[in-house]
Amino acid sequence: MPLVQKIGRYYLFLLAYPVYLFKRSPNKSGSHFLPSSPLFKPSEKWDVITSTTLWTLMIALLGFLTYEWGWMWLLKYYVGPYIVFIIWLDLVTFLHHTEPDIPWYRGNDWYFLKGALSTVDRDYGFINHIHHNIGTHVAHHIFLNIPHYNLQQATEAIKPVLGDYFRKSEEPILRSLWRSCTSCHFVPDTGRKVYYTSPRK
Repeated sequence: MPLVQKIGRYYLFLLAYPVYLFKRSPNKSGSHFLPSSPLFKPSEKWDVITSTTLWTLMIALLGFLTYEWGWMWLLKYYVGPYIVFIIWLDLVTFLHHTEPDIPWYRGNDWYFLKGALSTVDRDYGFINHIHHNIGTHVAHHIFLNIPHYNLQQATEAIKPVLGDYFRKSEEPILRSLWRSCTSCHFVPDTGRKVYYTSPRK
C-alpha cells in the first residue's frame, strides 16, 4: 500500500472530527456552521447562527490571547488539550461504529432501528464516567435525547428485549482498535446488508 494511502487512513484520529464539522462524512454534504445546511430544520436557523457566532468569537479570543501571550501559550493551554480531546473523541466514535460484525443496510433493508443497532457497546474502565457513559452506545443510538446519567439504566432495560441484536465487546480497547484498523477499510458498493471488509479479504 502506498505511503500516502497509509497516512490517509491513519489521519483519522486527528482530523476526522474537524472535517466532519465542516463537511460531514464522505459522500454527504452539510456544514455544522451554516443555517442553510441540510442537517438543520428551518426552525433551527437562529440556533446555528448563535453557535457559529460564538465559535467565531472564540477563535477571535484565542487570536487575541495568542497576540498577548505568544504561540507557546496557545500550544500549551489550547492546542495540546484540544489534540488530546480530538484524538480521544475520534477513537471512541471509530470504535463504536467500526467492527467486522456490524451490518450496514441499504435501500428498503434500512430503517431507523436497524441503523441504530449497527453499533457496539464498549467498556473504557475508569474513563466511563469521565465521558458520560458513552460506552453504552446502543442505548445512545436508540434514545437520541436520553440524558447521559440514564444510559446505564436504559442499557440494562434493553438487553433482554434486544437479545442477540445487542452488541457489547469485552475485547481490550487497543486490540479492538488494531483489528478494526487492519480489517475494516470499507463496505462493498453493492448489497443491501453489507459488512466492513479490507482489500486482503
